[in-house]
Amino acid sequence: MALPATAQGNIVSLTISAGRAKTIYAAVVGSGVFHSHDGGRTWLARNQGLSNGDVATLAAHSTQARTVYAYVVGKGIFTSRDAGASWNLVDHGPGESVAQLAHSRTPGGTGTGWMFAATRKGVRRAMDCFCGWHKAGKVELNFHLVASDTGWRERVYAAAREGFFISQDGGDHWIRMRSPVAPITALASTPSGRLYGAINGILIRSEDRGVTWEFIAK
Repeated sequence: MALPATAQGNIVSLTISAGRAKTIYAAVVGSGVFHSHDGGRTWLARNQGLSNGDVATLAAHSTQARTVYAYVVGKGIFTSRDAGASWNLVDHGPGESVAQLAHSRTPGGTGTGWMFAATRKGVRRAMDCFCGWHKAGKVELNFHLVASDTGWRERVYAAAREGFFISQDGGDHWIRMRSPVAPITALASTPSGRLYGAINGILIRSEDRGVTWEFIAK
């Protein structure tokens, strides 16, 4: 996957459009958001409406193919409803700096789902109408990762240096898992329940929604 020469910096976040496996969004340090509609072969910058290019994380809407969210450091959360062609600031964020965003189709509330944010003081959540942020459970660690399960609406994953956590009730309660023993730095969910993750650049896989893990042989 080669981004345009105008994208100077490292890729800090990737997200894939709901129901469109070849539609990918990438956040590049200092260069903002790039969009590919052909599985990463070609890319276009998509920054109209963003306050600057300091995008820390992206999250695709869990059911709406053309909706995507971006967190700009120090500014807040921007939403695009036209596949990244234009952006609008919708919320200033949960108060703490956001390391990662995830959208979940967890039912309830007046929106179309829930936003989860990994912060240094724990996981935060808000309805995607952005009617206010609240603590998601009582675990107040420095979380660097949060992800929703694409096949189980109430199931959410989070990772901190201290371990890997699973919530089965939309973030109300968290269970600290015994494995993996090293911090997960990336996580992706599939509709079948299989999870893929990364530890220190090594890929891992779970066939039971994060209960047990195995290394994927190179």
